[in-house]
Amino acid sequence: MQKEYTKQEAIQEANRCLTCKNPQCVKACPLGNNIPEFIFNIKQEDFDEAYKVLLQTTILSEVCSRVCPKDKHCVSHCIRGIKGEPININMLEKFVADYMHKEDRYLNFMNEIKENIREKKNIKVAVIGAGPSGIACSYYLIRQGYDVTIFEKEDMFGGILSYGIPEYRLPKDIVEKIKNKLVSLGVDIQFGIRYGKDISPKDLLENGYKAIFLGIGLEHSSKLNVEGQELENIYTGNEFLYAVNDKTRNKSNINLEDFKQKNVVVVGGGNVAVDSAISAKYLGAKQVTLLYRRSENELLIEKDEKKLADAENIKFEYLTLPVKYIGDKKVEKIECVKMKLGDADATGRRTPEILENTNFSINADYVIICVGSKINTADISTTKNLDYDDYTIKINEYGQTTVPYIFAGGDVSLMSNKTVAMAAHTGMIAGMGIDKYLSELFKSELKI
Repeated sequence: MQKEYTKQEAIQEANRCLTCKNPQCVKACPLGNNIPEFIFNIKQEDFDEAYKVLLQTTILSEVCSRVCPKDKHCVSHCIRGIKGEPININMLEKFVADYMHKEDRYLNFMNEIKENIREKKNIKVAVIGAGPSGIACSYYLIRQGYDVTIFEKEDMFGGILSYGIPEYRLPKDIVEKIKNKLVSLGVDIQFGIRYGKDISPKDLLENGYKAIFLGIGLEHSSKLNVEGQELENIYTGNEFLYAVNDKTRNKSNINLEDFKQKNVVVVGGGNVAVDSAISAKYLGAKQVTLLYRRSENELLIEKDEKKLADAENIKFEYLTLPVKYIGDKKVEKIECVKMKLGDADATGRRTPEILENTNFSINADYVIICVGSKINTADISTTKNLDYDDYTIKINEYGQTTVPYIFAGGDVSLMSNKTVAMAAHTGMIAGMGIDKYLSELFKSELKI
């Protein structure tokens, strides 16, 4: 669990900041937050002004401060970290954001922003998906004077924030506050509407929308081609975390109570895998084992997440690959082989290779597969002239797709590194792109 600063601890930590003239932390922040300025205001005990600084670039401080991979972004680039401990930028951001939640003071700042919104353009933009990229895109566009409507296929706000990240990392009331911010600014959010099924680009154009942003995410989990995958009690990470995060609408009908005192095996080495492993442990699993085909050095998780997993006695089996699920009707065991790391591939990561005659088995009452996700291409297959594949939608530097009035971002973007911060970054870039596109399209009418 993430530590919370007291007021005095936050001020003390802020006073360690060197206020660099060339702050590397800002360059490493996907959203370009003015980190030295917001920390300076904490030093001055002006928390209101610190929050205002953050709102200039992001509406997701409450979220990113909790789940952003600081080891890769701001904190890892802090100059203080060269010879000592870097500034805990994420914890300072969390302190400021949470401080504003007292008596719902954060909504007062939304009113200030709303009063300073540029003159209304009376131009409608549709945002598909209420996840991080859709949130960031909407936040940018509403401040530019556009009429923004978010269409969300689920009946809960937040996308992966609500369905993919467990409560222990991101409390659901925090996500609700992000929704409150957008609504207070005038963003209309409509739930239970799936793009490609309930609405189409044609429908939106006929209803007066002039641009569309696709923040559809990677909904379908990838699976391993392993013998026995038809056995019961084998789920994907998306299915499992959806059930954990929204027990009342358990799409996969997973019996979470049955995890108590059971052996759970998770396959994968990223955040979804570790989130699934820890969640299974919190459900009362007797033993949780995580299989990863690379070494510990290649794990795609934060140091804090690894520490938490270790504290919960999650067993990590490195350089291990499942090759067969064994059981009568339900899975009972997994046959595995050991791996070695070979030469580096095009991404620079060493390729895992199977070591012959190293087969062994692990007991497993449940298996959770977390090896990546793909686009639900059924949703976008009816969008004419849209260039996409199973994992990405083709976009230019402004987030514009091969259909001029349609933009995209989030995990479907090649820029994405599958983090909330980067998803929000691509949403903001697309928002700028939409503004540029519509400003040129309606130049004479807008008198620009």
